Amino acid sequence: MIALGERRLRAAAARLRERGAAVGLALAPSPIEFVDRLPAPWSSGRIWVKRDDRLGPGGTKVRKLAEAIFDARRRRASAILTFGKLDSNHALATADAARRAGLSTELWIEARGPEEQPGRGEAMAAAADRVSYRAGAVPLVVGALARVAAARLRGRRLALLPPGGTTPATTAAAATLVLEVVEQLAERGEPVPDRWAVAVGSGGTLAALWAGLRALGLSCQPVGFCASDPLVGPWLVAALANAALDRLGAPGHVSADEVEISRAELGEGHGVPTEASRRAAEEWAAAGIPLDPIFTAKAAAGLRARLEQGPPGQRWLFVHTGTQVGP
Repeated sequence: MIALGERRLRAAAARLRERGAAVGLALAPSPIEFVDRLPAPWSSGRIWVKRDDRLGPGGTKVRKLAEAIFDARRRRASAILTFGKLDSNHALATADAARRAGLSTELWIEARGPEEQPGRGEAMAAAADRVSYRAGAVPLVVGALARVAAARLRGRRLALLPPGGTTPATTAAAATLVLEVVEQLAERGEPVPDRWAVAVGSGGTLAALWAGLRALGLSCQPVGFCASDPLVGPWLVAALANAALDRLGAPGHVSADEVEISRAELGEGHGVPTEASRRAAEEWAAAGIPLDPIFTAKAAAGLRARLEQGPPGQRWLFVHTGTQVGP
């Protein structure tokens, strides 16, 4: 069963590289580094970092976008419509990737208007072909769905990409990250860390880690640190992981009671740094690894607390999903 899961994951990785190349997205394996330049309590453990921030604008989202944009072109869509907040990395990364593939982008942003963050509003306007604002999630979704329906009535196909680019197909694409980690550590003669830390926004990357680990028959425990939407829970992550396993054709099942999501570092909510996330970002920057203040800094703060509270010698893999996407 494990051999089957590995074969399916390898095939998915090869397929994703081909699809990425077809839409102008390079998907060479991102580097993995041992972090030995951090002070205590980091130095009490053994920390590896998977540098998906090196994949380009969007970090781990590049894996998802390679799948999503290839599928949009295959379906002959003329544009991609997706959602986000004004500080959304996903929205700008999607617009950038779609442009490389010759597709236009429509962004639906949850805000009263671009004046809430003028610099980001200008970035959205420059990146996308159309930007629409709605104050609230319900008006945002209703307006976007009406836009898709109206476009189809006029014979124009819009590919709808959910927040964070998270679908079963893109979760399966992101699961290839796990195979890279295992192979890279094996080349160094290093065991795979017991626990993996990752920021949680839409839950897609955490689900991808579960799917990849389960496909390979590994018993590592991914820990998600909520940085955005407190409504994303274990049941959703488990459902996405299982849907990804089905897409991969790999054996395995993930139960909701296995999924751990910590909300200890969420603070006041999405986009609002905490004292702990600021400190973690400063410490990692001093070690030469920049973090995103919205997502990866909060995940790093959560990992720091685990190291501080737990015994020495803990082995962790930190999945660096990306830095903030600029204009």
